[in-house]
Amino acid sequence: METSTQRKAGTVLGSRYGEFEPISGTTGVKIYVLNQEADHATSMDLLQKAGLRPYTYQEIILLLMKDEGLKNSLKGKWFYLAELGIGIDGLYTMDENGVLVNIRKKKIPVEEKIRVWPAKSLLSLVVNSDDVANDSWDDSWRFELADGRSCAAPMVIGTPIGREATDPKAAGSQAENWCRQERTETKEPLLDKKDASSL
Repeated sequence: METSTQRKAGTVLGSRYGEFEPISGTTGVKIYVLNQEADHATSMDLLQKAGLRPYTYQEIILLLMKDEGLKNSLKGKWFYLAELGIGIDGLYTMDENGVLVNIRKKKIPVEEKIRVWPAKSLLSLVVNSDDVANDSWDDSWRFELADGRSCAAPMVIGTPIGREATDPKAAGSQAENWCRQERTETKEPLLDKKDASSL
């Protein structure tokens, strides 16, 4: 059941995709949410029957980093993604091309931090609640890419089949090129926003 906090964070609209509810945030991009517990197999089946597909981790993380409303509506939740585990471990951020960048000990805002666990099977995304993400006594992060543990997620999230992400850099057709790529800041550092705007 959607909480009052979630209703304030994202706008729930009418749905053409069965019981999946479209939620629109600050960017206007819609994600389709079913508040039903489902393991990976059931999640994929429910999505397919509704004419939806699961997000890749690049698509959904880039979107949530840009869309405060959608991110707020998913805090404290986790759900299954399209890929299997990506086989890396550590603290990362994500650049504008959807590539995970190892941040090592560099100071990065909590909202841009991704804890990647060495999952080898089903991949899921955790959007940590504020009390977890802002835990001051330990290194903290907003997002976690983790093994789905073959158990039921509290919700199912997808996007229409055949529809690429609104941001072309997060388009589903590019997912295979991004998957399992890793770039450290020593090889190719992230540009400062001021530097990037001058290009």
